[in-house]
Order: sequence, then C-alpha cells, then structure tokens
Amino acid sequence: MAQRGLWFDGQVALGRPVEVVVHSSRLKLIDADGAEHSVEPADLVRLDAPAGQSRFGHRTQEGWRLSLEEPVEPDLQSLLPAKRGSLTPGLSRRKMGILIGL
Repeated sequence: MAQRGLWFDGQVALGRPVEVVVHSSRLKLIDADGAEHSVEPADLVRLDAPAGQSRFGHRTQEGWRLSLEEPVEPDLQSLLPAKRGSLTPGLSRRKMGILIGL
C-alpha cells in the first residue's frame, strides 16, 4: 500500500508530492511525473516534526527530507527509524525549565 508524502531532494527548494511504497526492503518514492527514486531505509534519520507528521533526513545528502502524515502504513513504519520517546514530547525547553523550577 502507498503512503503519501512530501519529498525534498536537497537540490531544489520545493517539495515534491510523492507516493512512498516498500519495494524489496527499500523505499521507492514515486513523484507526480511517474519518476521513481529509491532510498535505503538504513540511510534515513528521524528529524523533529510537528504533531501529526513524521519527518526523515538522509545521512549523506544535505537538505534531503521526507515528510509523512501520520499514521504511517505499518509495512512502511517497520522500515523507518524508530521514534525516540520523550516524557514530554509537546514541551519546549523553555516551558520544561519553567516547570522544573516550580
């Protein structure tokens, strides 16, 4: 099953809408023109993202980003870097500092 996403290739500042599918343990990004781009899941790193999204960068390609709306398809999620937990995922450092100071 395909997951819709927004892909920045690191060369052009505009994001491209893509369909993301799992293909032979790799991710295949298919853009609106039908062009296919492949990425190895091990090359992805999880980035900070707003609520309701998952965002990933590429270990070796500066500016490369992939944003996915949540929930992410289970077969795709199993290949992506795990989300690191936080006891306070919605709090900024400033707010956390205020709360700790109370």
